[in-house]
Amino acid sequence: MAFGGIIRFSDILKTANSHPEFKKGCVVDTSILFAASYTPDFFNKESEELFEYLAELEIPLFTNINIRSEFMNKQRQVMIPEGLSDLYTSFGKSLDVVLYSKLQSNYTTVSEGRKTGKSYKLDENQIKSWRKLLRFRQLKTTDGWIQFCSDYLKGKIETVWDKACDEFGINFLSLRDDDKPNWLTGDMNWDGMAQIIGQYGIASSDAMIINLFLNSHFPAIITADGEIAYVVEKIAPLNKFVIIPDKL
Repeated sequence: MAFGGIIRFSDILKTANSHPEFKKGCVVDTSILFAASYTPDFFNKESEELFEYLAELEIPLFTNINIRSEFMNKQRQVMIPEGLSDLYTSFGKSLDVVLYSKLQSNYTTVSEGRKTGKSYKLDENQIKSWRKLLRFRQLKTTDGWIQFCSDYLKGKIETVWDKACDEFGINFLSLRDDDKPNWLTGDMNWDGMAQIIGQYGIASSDAMIINLFLNSHFPAIITADGEIAYVVEKIAPLNKFVIIPDKL
């Protein structure tokens, strides 16, 4: 195998044996961490198996504050429609016609997603619409949105990050001045991220992750995001890998 480039999950052992620098560790992208922690995700089984395998190979895994923030938001985007699905089954036709109809539609979409392995996420506009719809109604004598969050979001979202880190052996990569030399080959700067956005037109959150990886000591980044894989393959030097699921 040529040094650098794309590696499929099934080639990890061969690559790790050929390149001992893999023992330095890998950056774990939001998409793969989310896939491993969210059972309905299309890449869930592959991702869980990969983390188990990397633990056996004693390859450390790292993430940072940007990835944590994006991971938490993705969890919120799937927990809200799942919570709305539970709201539908709990309250049913005791709700007014408009709310019942919208909840029924959401329930159908969530159920189909679970069957097909496609996670159903709400975007910000959809979440705002649900917030507006519920806050002008009462659930258990309380503002409907506040009660919904209390019943179906609070207590779950607070623990999801620590649970994922514990389950998959994720280490937090601090970028404080005293810690930077442990992880980075040099200083990261705004221009580096902006250049990635300008050259490839990707989102700033993805560009930040790629910029971190390119400026790190780590030889590989693990992702289930085709856009990140594409950009890393194009831009990365020959001593860098991007590791993706076989099914991607």
